[in-house]
Amino acid sequence: MRRFLPLVIALVWAVPAEAHMGFAGLGHFANGALHPLLVPAHIMVIAASGLFAGRQGYGSVVDTAAAFCAGCLFGLIAVSASASIRDIPEARLQNFLLVAAMVLGAALALALTSPRLVRLGLVGTAAVVIGIDSSFGAERPWLVVQTYAGTLIASTAAVLYITGVSAAIHTSRPQWVRIGVRIAGSWIAAIAMLVLALQFAVPRPA
Repeated sequence: MRRFLPLVIALVWAVPAEAHMGFAGLGHFANGALHPLLVPAHIMVIAASGLFAGRQGYGSVVDTAAAFCAGCLFGLIAVSASASIRDIPEARLQNFLLVAAMVLGAALALALTSPRLVRLGLVGTAAVVIGIDSSFGAERPWLVVQTYAGTLIASTAAVLYITGVSAAIHTSRPQWVRIGVRIAGSWIAAIAMLVLALQFAVPRPA
């Protein structure tokens, strides 16, 4: 369970989500790479996607990462090319990601399996929204390209790594370790559900 402790801390330590998070002194590529790992809704979807897909074994590692990469790339291109997509409210995108994390986390907790196309479709669709929610504006297009490249590479690498770890656990580890993965899925689902409930329960200022 120790390997899941940093993930649990990151998920429980909720902070306000910002679409343009950044750290002064870091380059655009580094800030783009950190972005999906610092937005709670993004990291929950990434973690749930990798852990859920890894239950299918090592054969799911590459195709899951490829589906995520393709979806995220499509979302980044779409948000760059279409003003109407950029105008989608951030709250709506965040809510979609929270629902996706809740569904994937619940499926993981219940030890459900899914057909390959369904799994890739879920992961790819969530990745599209992550790409759209990672929009970034700058005067020079090259800076946008650097930022998006960091986001794409880091998020895909995270999915690849988490899926590989989950596949290893479900292939060669004892049953009690697999139960730990299911517990992580239940936490992800519960956190996403609580955040959604709070958003709808707390009245928003007019």
